[in-house]
Amino acid sequence: MSFNNVSREVAKIEDSLKRSSELVAIAEFDGVPAGFACAQAHQSFCYDGSEAEITEMFVEEEFRRNGIASRLIEFLEDGLQQQGVQSIKILTGHKNQTAVMTYEAAGYVQEQHLVLAKTLFQDKRN
Repeated sequence: MSFNNVSREVAKIEDSLKRSSELVAIAEFDGVPAGFACAQAHQSFCYDGSEAEITEMFVEEEFRRNGIASRLIEFLEDGLQQQGVQSIKILTGHKNQTAVMTYEAAGYVQEQHLVLAKTLFQDKRN
């Protein structure tokens, strides 16, 4: 199975889901898998309350513009709120205007933060 140009074995995905507290939503359209979204809640000892991040959002091209992404967001928000989450953040590419408009329509606002990243190791098996 492949997503974002990363291939993973189905068994590894299943194992990850069994061990994770990640919230995963899968959307169907007329009984056909149409998209999915994932979120993770976390709490720092520094602050009261917990926050979450919507980490993945994908809707198959042929099913877009049917409200699926909005319903996936609502599902994740409901589940996270039940876990006591007080705020949700989303990281998306600044050039991904379709995603930005979808999130803004759901009530999210852009913040001005700089994201820094570092690869700690290179997987030599691929």
